[in-house]
Amino acid sequence: MELVWNEWFVEYMTRASGKRGLVWKLLDCLETKRDVLAVRYRSPLVSKFYRYAKLHPIPPDNTPFKRFFMMMRDPAKVRLVYDQEIVPLPQDVAALVPDDDLYLIELANVTTEKTVVTTDETLQKRLNGVAGFRVLVLQEFLEYYHL
Repeated sequence: MELVWNEWFVEYMTRASGKRGLVWKLLDCLETKRDVLAVRYRSPLVSKFYRYAKLHPIPPDNTPFKRFFMMMRDPAKVRLVYDQEIVPLPQDVAALVPDDDLYLIELANVTTEKTVVTTDETLQKRLNGVAGFRVLVLQEFLEYYHL
């Protein structure tokens, strides 16, 4: 399955989040399952990833960042999607999406399953089931992964 995660994933990589263990488990699952994380090359997720990685340059604080950086180089685990691959959303769908989430839904739109994992319950309520989108809040996704 192709999955789209938003910036919560990068925020959880930091020690201050208290959720680094969850990040390790998610990365383990990505490596062992046949799921692929779709990442838009020019996106808030990538920008935040590089910004946070620079703020955490020393082990052990940098280890989740290094691991994800290596995974981003493996097309079997991470599919980098470039701007020219993005197609505009239908107007009725775009009208449901907050501006700050538009990049995320445009990305999901070019994946096979259109599955988004978010911490934003409002986005889920607005878009889940619309035009084939499957929007899971993080807790639902963790249950899917048995975490």
